[in-house]
Amino acid sequence: MFRPWGVLDWALGLTSPRQWEFLGCLGAEERSTACLLALARRGVLKGHKLLRVDDPKGEYADITAKYLVKREAECSKAGLQPQIAPKNLLSPIVTLDDVCAEITAPSVVLDITSLPKRFFFYLLKHLFQCAKVKDLVVTYTLPERYPSAPLTEDHEPWDALPSFRQPDPDKEKLAHRRLIVNVGFMPDGLVSHLEGRAEERRIDLIVPFPAPVPAIRRAWQSVWALASTSHEASFTERRVGAQDLSEAFDVIISLLPADTNLVSFAPFGPKPISAAMCLYSILTGSPVYYAQPKVYRPDYSLGIAKSRGEDQILAYWIKHGAQSLFDVPIARKAL
Repeated sequence: MFRPWGVLDWALGLTSPRQWEFLGCLGAEERSTACLLALARRGVLKGHKLLRVDDPKGEYADITAKYLVKREAECSKAGLQPQIAPKNLLSPIVTLDDVCAEITAPSVVLDITSLPKRFFFYLLKHLFQCAKVKDLVVTYTLPERYPSAPLTEDHEPWDALPSFRQPDPDKEKLAHRRLIVNVGFMPDGLVSHLEGRAEERRIDLIVPFPAPVPAIRRAWQSVWALASTSHEASFTERRVGAQDLSEAFDVIISLLPADTNLVSFAPFGPKPISAAMCLYSILTGSPVYYAQPKVYRPDYSLGIAKSRGEDQILAYWIKHGAQSLFDVPIARKAL
C-alpha cells in the first residue's frame, strides 16, 4: 500500500483542503511548536491542544520555565491562544483520557516531535482506533542538531509501556522469543535488561541509516554496547532511514518469525521508527517495552533543521478518508 510521507506542505497537498485539529507538546525545545505555527500560518488550523509535560524531579524546572514562556510568546505572536494541558511525566496514563475525549474533529494532526514515547504511543493508539477520526497525520520536526551530552537522565526499570502489555501469558511468552530494537542514543535501560533476566534469544537491531553523521556515530556506539552485554542472544542489524516510518513498518513485517505475528519491541531510537512499532503493536497485540527516563534535559535538541529556509517538518499519512494506510498482511493475521 502507498503510504505517502514527506515535507508538511507536500503531504497535506495530496488531498483536498481540510481544517485540522492539532495535538502536540509545549516543550523547551524550539522545534516543539514548529508544526503548530506552520499550520497556523497556512490557515488550516481548526483547533489545538498542547500537552505540557512536567518532569517529576524538576531538576531543570527554572530553565525549562524560561523556555516555555518563550514558546508561549511565539504562539501568541502567531495569533494563537495556547490551549495547554499540564501533565506529569509519570502520572497514570489514563490522565490522558480527558485530552482524547476533546478530540472530536474528523481530521487530526498528532505531532510527536517533543511528546515522550509513553504519551505519544497512547495518543496514537487512541486516534488510530477512533472511528470519529477519518484523517490522521503524524508529524515530526527535525532538529538542527543534538548536544553531545546525555539527553535524558535517571530511567525507570524496563517495563511495558502503558496499554501496550500483552495480557495473555502464553502470547506474551511467544512474543518474548524475538525482540526488535529501535536503536537510539541512550541504551542504558535496554543494556540493564539484557544483563538481567532477559528472555529474548533473537534480537533484531534497527539501526537508523541514513542519518546525520553524529547520529550515526552515537547509534553504532549503542549497537556496540548492546552486543557487548553478557546476554546470550543472536544479534542481527537492519538499516532503516531515520525518518522512514513506512519502510520501518515493512521491515518489521519482514523480520517476523514464520509461526507467529507476535514480537516484542524496544523503541529507543528515532520517533518515526518508533511510530511504526506502535502501529504494528496496535494491529497485533505485540508488547512494547521501554525504560522511561524521569528527566529530559531542556536542551534535548538544539534549533530546527532547515531546507531552503523552511523548517523541516515531516508529515506521515496514517489514515485517509477513514481508511488505514497501515495493516498486517492477511497471511500474517492468522498466525
